[in-house]
Amino acid sequence: MEEVKTERRWMHRLKKLDNLYLLPPKSRAKAITYSPAIYVETRLDLNDVRTGYKDVVPLAQALKIYSDQTMQGWTEETILDVDMDRITEVPPRVARLQPLPEFVDDNFVQGMETRYAEYLSRTWTVRIYRNTGLNIYSGAGESREEFVLRCRDLLEEQLRADLNRLHTLFSRKQEQLREKYVGPSVEEADVLEPELPRPQTSAKDIFQHYAKRLDALFMGAGPDGPAAQLQRNSELEERLVPLEEEARQAIAGLREGCDTKASQLDEYLLHPNMKDIRCDRSCILWMPAPGKEK
Repeated sequence: MEEVKTERRWMHRLKKLDNLYLLPPKSRAKAITYSPAIYVETRLDLNDVRTGYKDVVPLAQALKIYSDQTMQGWTEETILDVDMDRITEVPPRVARLQPLPEFVDDNFVQGMETRYAEYLSRTWTVRIYRNTGLNIYSGAGESREEFVLRCRDLLEEQLRADLNRLHTLFSRKQEQLREKYVGPSVEEADVLEPELPRPQTSAKDIFQHYAKRLDALFMGAGPDGPAAQLQRNSELEERLVPLEEEARQAIAGLREGCDTKASQLDEYLLHPNMKDIRCDRSCILWMPAPGKEK
C-alpha cells in the first residue's frame, strides 16, 4: 500500500481545532482524495415543560466546505450524517488531502458552529402526539401505534366501570322479565308463600340460559350472535332475545367509543430552543471525495 504525502502548510491556521478523518467504507490500496468538511457533534437536551417530553438526541453531522465562502451555509441538502465509528484521528495512509480554502480558520469554524445551532433550532423537529380526551402526550421514542395502545390501556379502567353499570342495568331488566314470566325464585317462594307452586321448569330454564349468556357478554366471552330458539311460542324468550341484542349493541358502542377516544390525537412538531442545543465538538473532518480514487 502506497503512502501518500500531502502538502499541509495550511494547518498552521487551525490553532485550536482538530483534524479528523473518515475512513473509507472498504479498505483501499490506491490513493484517495479527501476533501474538507466542517464536522459538529451535538447533543439536543429536550425538556419541554408543556408536553413533558424529555429526550437526549446525539447528532454527528458534517457540512462540505466549498471553495467559495459565499456558498457556505447549513441546509438540508448540504448536510451529511456521519458514522462516528469510522472517524479516526490518524490520517489514512492512502489519503491525499485537498487544500483547505484560505478563509477557513478557527474563527470561521466557530462561526459555522453557531449557524449550525441556529439551523437546528429552525429545522430539527420531533413529532409527538396528544390525546385530546386524556390530555396526555406521547413520550420519547413512542410511536403513534404505541401511544394509542397506552391510551387504550388507560381508558380500559373507565370502560370496565361503564360496562359494570350497563351490566347492572340489563340484569335489572332481565329480572323484571323473570318476575313477570317465571314468578318468584325458589328462595323467594319459600320465604313469601311456602305453599305456592314452584316456577315452571321450562320458563326457569329459558331465563337461566339467557341470564348466563348476558353475564358472558359483559365478561367479554359472550356469543357472537343470538341463541338458537329453546322453545316455540315462548313469550319470555321473545322478550329475552331482543334484550340480549340490545345489550350486545350497547357493549359494542362502549368499546367503539373507547377505541375512538384512544385514537383522537393531535400532532405537534417540537423544535429545540437554542438553550437545548449543546455543541460538544466542532472541527475539520476530512472525507473521501466521491470518484476521486487514483
